[in-house]
Amino acid sequence: MVVADVLRATSSIVYAIERGAAGIKPVSTTEQALAFKEMGYLVGAEREARKCSFAHFGNDPEEYTPQTVRGKEIVLTTSNGTPAFEVARQYGARFILAGSFVNLTAVARFCREHHPCPVTVIACGWKGRFCSEDTLLGGALCYTLQQMGVQYAYDDLTRLCTELYALHQTDLTEYLSTCDHQQRLLAAGYPRALALCTRRDACSALPLLQPAPAPLEYILRNYPLR
Repeated sequence: MVVADVLRATSSIVYAIERGAAGIKPVSTTEQALAFKEMGYLVGAEREARKCSFAHFGNDPEEYTPQTVRGKEIVLTTSNGTPAFEVARQYGARFILAGSFVNLTAVARFCREHHPCPVTVIACGWKGRFCSEDTLLGGALCYTLQQMGVQYAYDDLTRLCTELYALHQTDLTEYLSTCDHQQRLLAAGYPRALALCTRRDACSALPLLQPAPAPLEYILRNYPLR
């Protein structure tokens, strides 16, 4: 199962792992994040597209620099992305990945490595509503797998998303520049986020949800592809 919150949770998770973070612990609520902060963990937190006042980081890729994240385990809560990991766990998914355009090929290679295991993309959206960028990521993954020669059974929605990505794969940033969440990010003061989150294959990191000792219980760590 691939969790996709392109703008910005899963993109920030991928960048943080790529830049040396030891792991990212996704949690659903700010109360959980505060509890981990009191235990001494670094915490990222976002609500309404803005950094929470108590947090060390917000939810933007630029905040997760090598100097601040290298070797660290970070607890992250966001409005839409991090709760989806708990949903995936409740469904009992065998594998749970953080996916974005920035690690698209790495995600596709993992799916190819574990084929014919079914692939489900959780397009997180915004407060339960559709978001074009997350759905388009699902199409991008299907298209990339097709290019690798890996075939799955697709429904009508998957075919439409795959065709849409094929049409706009060379102008992702421009195509998504009018999407709803980009307007929220611009209003919140993040004009560079869209370009960073649509840099296809900017990273090779593949965050995979894995068991961890208490109190973490589970955490996203890099999965080394063969």
